[in-house]
Parts: sequence; structure tokens; C-alpha cells
Amino acid sequence: PDPADQPTRPELPVDVTTSPPAQPAELNTAGLYAAADGLIWMALHRAGEKLRRTPACPRARRAEANQISASALHTVLPVDEAYVDQWGLLADAFDRADEIAARYGTDPQCLRDSLSVYCRELLAAGVEHEFRHVPGALSVCVKEPAHA
Repeated sequence: PDPADQPTRPELPVDVTTSPPAQPAELNTAGLYAAADGLIWMALHRAGEKLRRTPACPRARRAEANQISASALHTVLPVDEAYVDQWGLLADAFDRADEIAARYGTDPQCLRDSLSVYCRELLAAGVEHEFRHVPGALSVCVKEPAHA
């Protein structure tokens, strides 16, 4: 076949390097907080979906529970902390924590533990998540840059 007859591959409009770009620490921290916020919302959503199928949500309240966002259901149906594990509300909730930790240069176990503790506290207290609480929830995992 004639090479002129072969289709050409379009150039991708992205940098396809395999190493992440160097970023100032504050950008890494902001990115980590944003990514953690997404993990928290997903964990609460999954927990809420599971909560709908537990004794905390009796049949008489299921129609009401279905009208509430899964990520906020724990604010209406608070859960005793002991049931978080028994009902598996946070099981596999932070599967992407290792990837996020590697991307933003923090310890993966610290990130998983911090997210788990924070979400457990929200579930048990019946409190809705707010982004402004993420820095405090991750404070033990974030190494602030030294100021000269």
C-alpha cells in the first residue's frame, strides 16, 4: 500500500508526558483539597445509598428518604458510629485515595484515615459536609511549605 493512502493521526492538543508537572505547594494543596472533597461527596453518596437499605430507614420513611440526596441522607437518618462498619457504609469508599495521595504528594494511609474519620464523624453527628472543613480534616496529612 502507498503510504500516502494511509490516514494520518491527528496531533493531540495535550502534553502526553508521563511525569506530572512541577507545581508550587499551594497548587498541590488546593488540588488535594478539591480531590478530597470529591472523595468525601462520593463516600457520603455511597453511604446514603446503603443507608436507605438499613434498619435506620424503616419502610415507613423510605418514600421520604428517596426524596433526599443520598449524600445528605445521614442528616435526616443519623447513624450510631458502631453501625458505620456493621452496615459497611464506608466500605471501599476511598479506593482512589492512593492515586490522589500520589498525585498531590501526601501519605496515602494518612489520607485514607483522615477521610474515614471525617466521614464517620459526619455520619454519626448527622452533619452535612462543607468544603470549608476539608483543610481541617486533612491537616495531619498536609505539609505546609516553609516560609522564608
